[in-house]
Amino acid sequence: MGPRPGQPARGFAPIGQAHCARPRRALCSLRRGRDATPCHARVAPNVVLDLGGHTLTGPSYTSDGVFIEPGATNARVLDGTVINFNFGVADNGSGAVIQRVTAHRNNIGIAVGDVLTLGGGICSAPGCYPVAGSVLSNGRALGNGSGIELFDASAVTVASSTTSGGIVGIDLDAPSSRDRVVGNAANNNEANGIFVDTSATHHQLAGNKATGNGFVDLEDFNPGCDSNQRVGNTFGTSDPASCIH
Repeated sequence: MGPRPGQPARGFAPIGQAHCARPRRALCSLRRGRDATPCHARVAPNVVLDLGGHTLTGPSYTSDGVFIEPGATNARVLDGTVINFNFGVADNGSGAVIQRVTAHRNNIGIAVGDVLTLGGGICSAPGCYPVAGSVLSNGRALGNGSGIELFDASAVTVASSTTSGGIVGIDLDAPSSRDRVVGNAANNNEANGIFVDTSATHHQLAGNKATGNGFVDLEDFNPGCDSNQRVGNTFGTSDPASCIH
């Protein structure tokens, strides 16, 4: 039996005037006309969090906006804006879908990887879960420290998204591997459009555009670009220069 109207689905904290039904496969929506300030949400397995075009605004960089719980599978976060958090969206599950979400003025706009606590931090303690197979598409990351960041994540897809006005547009941190970064725009960031860390390997970068970034448009710390594949990208500058293709 599901929760009464106004009660959260299991493992999900209410957002302002959120209404949730069906404990395992819930569609949660903000009440029409109500944004939520300040607030955050935890998303459990198989839950759909539909922000309905509304905005979640945080009190500071000490909390996260939307947090997909460790080990959660098949969660979905859709159609909204997150502002002024540490992580605007933090995917600590696997097989998640994050679609049509705008992250603005966060420390990290959208993060996919092991996050130790709701307050942030990379997970290195026992009990952490590997993150794999999530899909981020049609997102916008504007004016964040790092727009979209993957760490300790594999087989993740970042597609058709835009990052600008931050320090780094798309950040592939070690030890991420086998991720697909396809058809994105990472322009006019302070440092890098796309950054690939040492030991972040076997990625596919295809059809991306990174131009007008302050340092270099593509920076890859792996010698000789390692096994990272690049096809049909547009980079104004690259370090090393051989990575432009």
